[in-house]
Order: sequence, then C-alpha cells, then structure tokens
Amino acid sequence: MESLSGRRRRGGLSDCVGETSFYTSLDHSWNATLIRDFAEANAENIEVRVETSTIDECVKRLAPPSVIKLDVEGAEYLVARGGQKFLRSKRPPSISECNRLAIEQAGLTPEEYLGFFRELDEIYALKRPLFGFHRWFPLHRAEGPSWLRSLCNLILLDASSPRAAGK
Repeated sequence: MESLSGRRRRGGLSDCVGETSFYTSLDHSWNATLIRDFAEANAENIEVRVETSTIDECVKRLAPPSVIKLDVEGAEYLVARGGQKFLRSKRPPSISECNRLAIEQAGLTPEEYLGFFRELDEIYALKRPLFGFHRWFPLHRAEGPSWLRSLCNLILLDASSPRAAGK
C-alpha cells in the first residue's frame, strides 16, 4: 500500500478500509492473524497496526483476480466479507482455509461460517485424512458443519461451472 507520503506501507485485506491490529511474533509467523483470541492462543504476541483495504476496493484499481486463496488464520470470513460484491458478481473460484478453532476464536459458529460462504457460491470441502499429511480425500460438497474437520480447505465454485461438475 502507498501512504500519503509516497512511502510503501504494510497493509492487508479485511472487511473495511482503515486500520486494524495484526498479531505476529519474532520467532515464527505461521499463525499471524487479525484475530486477537487466536493470536493469544498461538503465542503471536506482537501487535502491529496495519492499513487495511477490501477486495471490493482493490478490484477497482487493480486487475481482478481469476482465483482467490485465503489462509489468514481465522480472518478468512473478514476478508471475504470485504469482497462480497466482487465475489457474488464475478464468482471466481476461491479456496479458503477452514480452521474450526480459529473460526470459534473469531466469534463465529461453524454454521455461521458455512452459511456466509454458502451465500457466495457452492461450497466443496477438501479434507485431509487424520494420517498422511500429503494425502487428500476427494472433493465433496460441504453439506453442513459436520463436514468441517479441525482443518480443511473450502473450495467455492459456481455450481454451473464445468469445474464444479467435474468436466
């Protein structure tokens, strides 16, 4: 992001244009997040103020993405909420990490989380088996919260798309 002074500033996507807290740590950053409770539970103890924008605002001045991957430790809902207009109208294929613990620490139930994404498009779940981290189960339509394991990826596809039909 550019600041008013012309110097590059760090920023991120969220559900509003403005400024928010981003939590990270000095010794690792794999759980860096916008969600305070998730940060506290994962030793992300450094708070940094960052400028935020939304997907809807970014696509006004940048080329729109043809695919979206969200993996922001529980804040996937916030980023997607800030892109509802674009996501509903253009319906790009989207992949969103789904971490049940992070969802709950963001103050959402699995039902609310799935309900929001279901309003955007058809939801499929890509689940990893308990053993064999490099294996994945076949893609299946996510029918309800019971489909959400502790960690999986949600794939949003336009139901009329050949990709969704497996063609």
